Amino acid sequence: MTDTKVDNEAGFTLLETVITIILMVLISLPLYQSLTTSINRWQQMYDNTARAEELFQARRQLARWISEAYSFDPYRNNISFNSPFTGDLSGLEFTTPIGGDMARDVLYKTRLALIDSTLTARFEPDGSETPLAINSPASEALPSIPLLTNIETIELNYKATPNASW
Repeated sequence: MTDTKVDNEAGFTLLETVITIILMVLISLPLYQSLTTSINRWQQMYDNTARAEELFQARRQLARWISEAYSFDPYRNNISFNSPFTGDLSGLEFTTPIGGDMARDVLYKTRLALIDSTLTARFEPDGSETPLAINSPASEALPSIPLLTNIETIELNYKATPNASW
């Protein structure tokens, strides 16, 4: 005897397929939203960290230049204390070594200015015939460099007294 019974229950019905798709959408939609939210927050955090690093580096560079600003005439004609800074609302000027090695670097007249929302530094040789340091390289003008972008205003506080910080 052969069994000729037909199995009518093989496969899925349309209703079962639709319900499965709806459940998959209900589960995957919150996962997708949480993933995109996480990616957006990571991107914001990365942008904020990059900006904080840019501010840190610029402040560190400015602090070094300002702390090394010469308060006397580079020609050494007058050794008395003078304010190392001159300027007005358009910018700040001072003379400083810019390379980080006060014993070997040439002095440069440095001008900080806020131009089109960008804090820029311009460097020109201080004009002395003989550099103050031994084995100093020849003085030459350097290109202006942007220190910070998207700046509306800048305020520098400087205390010219012993053991003071700025």
